[in-house]
Amino acid sequence: MKSKNWAQLNLSSLLSFFNFRVLENLSKKRKRKRVLAPDCEAASILVSQMDPSSLGSPELQRFLNQEKEKAMLNEVVAKLTNKCWDKCITGTPGSKFSSSESACLSNCAQRYTDMSLIIMKRFQSMQ
Repeated sequence: MKSKNWAQLNLSSLLSFFNFRVLENLSKKRKRKRVLAPDCEAASILVSQMDPSSLGSPELQRFLNQEKEKAMLNEVVAKLTNKCWDKCITGTPGSKFSSSESACLSNCAQRYTDMSLIIMKRFQSMQ
């Protein structure tokens, strides 16, 4: 099974994936108060402490960089999930989101991805 090369994904695909993960986490969160991406902090710390230049294999360096990028993305998704949850779910969650909660959650995640896209495009234009 080939691993995805996150650096080769185009920006819109990455943002679509990101938005999907946030909404997926929000859906799971209905059952629990807090949802954190599993082991994303531990993986991020572990990978960030490794020095890829000290490793001999370029393939291993690519793998570690990809894992670091995935851990960072998971961390951002978990943080955004919690922020949108705190903003939109004010009462005790039921078995389903109300229509206003669903709209709020969707808009919250979409606003974040839209702003991320604007910021990324701005940085790209500066280079």
